[in-house]
Formats: sequence, structure tokens, C-alpha cells
Amino acid sequence: MEPTTYDTPGELALELRLSSGDVMVRTADVEQTTLRISGEQSPDDFSVRFESGTDTQRRLIVTERRKRRGGWRIRGVTIEVTAPVATELVLEGAATDLRIDGEVASVRFASSSGSASLAEVRGDVSVKTASGDLTVGTVGGRITAQSASGDIHVDVVRGDVTARTASGDIGIGDAHGAAQVSTVSGDVTLSNTSEGATEVKTVSGDVVIGVAPGTSAFLDVSSKSGSTSSDLPVSDVPVDGSALQLEIRANTVSGDVRVRRGSGHFRNAATRSHRESASGEVTVPPVGSP
Repeated sequence: MEPTTYDTPGELALELRLSSGDVMVRTADVEQTTLRISGEQSPDDFSVRFESGTDTQRRLIVTERRKRRGGWRIRGVTIEVTAPVATELVLEGAATDLRIDGEVASVRFASSSGSASLAEVRGDVSVKTASGDLTVGTVGGRITAQSASGDIHVDVVRGDVTARTASGDIGIGDAHGAAQVSTVSGDVTLSNTSEGATEVKTVSGDVVIGVAPGTSAFLDVSSKSGSTSSDLPVSDVPVDGSALQLEIRANTVSGDVRVRRGSGHFRNAATRSHRESASGEVTVPPVGSP
């Protein structure tokens, strides 16, 4: 299929549905969207529909046609899209991989065995895959990610985190909001947490949680046969009302749990001056204190 260009000033809703293949989305400060499909066997393999919509939002829908007797076609194609940064992406596929270079507004990705690599998402991210991996740079909203055997790695999440795997590892760099993380045999690393409630559950996986400097943390940590440890000082001093509040609950069956200092490198300008003027101590109330 030859490249096709559409006028898309403002916002774009991009919906892609295909059985297997690779999807590449590149975004920039442009007012047009270019679509290119390669690897198809017939011009009728795909249905492409463009809706001009309102003055501020357009919709581009690309769908792989089903066979007459039902079921997806089992073969791969490549879809390349150049679009505006204000793009809301929905991708559904079986064995479909997704890569996004640049910033998009939001992402919803569902694939049985596909992986996703996202550079930057301004809003929310929702990913569900069986065996694929998820790698994300920055999420401006919340992220909900589920994978059976794939790994989940995110550098920065400014909203809440919900992540679940069976055997895949979960790694979050800077977590600015609440987090609910669970896995059966995978390891969990939350490098830098600062506020809200963090809950981690594993069966045999190890857990490492970093607490940002200047944060007051309440700990409820346990493991039936694994070890638990904390590198943070314990204090009975009442929590400063201006300090960020963090509640950590981490439970495993046989995995180890460690709580340590985070790097604190994500601190924003509004709170940096206050925290750096303090002693830098992390106040950790004893477990069970109010």
C-alpha cells in the first residue's frame, strides 16, 4: 500500500487492529498523518477509514479483514504511521509488536504475544499481553499493565501504577503516585517512591523498594520464609506535616524484601528547596504506630 496522508490538525484518535506484525508510530509537531502498510498480500487485506470529525479531533481506523470463515489471518505486516503528538492510540492484535518514537496523548495496547516500547505518553497507559514485554520511558498519567511471562519496565510514572505478572519482572523507576504491584515468581523493583500507598505482593519473587529522601514512610513488610530488611533509620519523632507521606505494604511467601533509600532525583522544583533545607533524614515510624 502506498503512503497515504490525511489532514489531522489538533487531536487524532488512531485505532489499529491486526493479527500479527510490527507497528511503528512516530510523532512530531505536525498537522498531517501519514500511513504506510507493507507486507500485505492484497489491497483488500486492510480496511482504512478516516473520519474528519470535529474541528479539533479526527479518527483514523485501520483494520485487518477477517477471513470469511472467521479467525485472523496468520501472517505479518508492517504498519508505519507519522502523526501529531496529540494522538490517542488503540492497538489490538494477536502477535503484534508496537514501538512509539516521540510523545503521544494516551495508549491502549492489547496483544497475546506482542511487546510494546513507548517513549513518552502524556496521559494514561493500558497494556495487556500474555508473553510480551513492556518498556516505557515516561507516563504522565496512570499506568495499568498486565503480562503473564513478559517483563514490565517503566522509567517514570507521574500517576498511579497497577502492574501484574505471573513470571515476569516488574521495574518502576520514579513512582510519583500510589502503586499496586503483584507477581507470582517475578522480581519487583520500585527504585524511587515518594507518596501515597505502595502495595507489593509476590510468592517467590524478591522485592526492593526505594524511599525518596524527605519522605515519611510507614512499613508493613513480611515474608514467610524469606528475609526482610530496611536500610532506613527508625524514629519515634512525630511526622512533620509538610513531609510527603508514604505507606509501604510488601508481602511475599518465600521471596526477600528490602526497603532502602531512593535516589530522589525526580524531585520537582516546588518541593526541592524545602527538602534540601532539612537534614535529609528519612523518618520511618515503627511498624504499628499510628
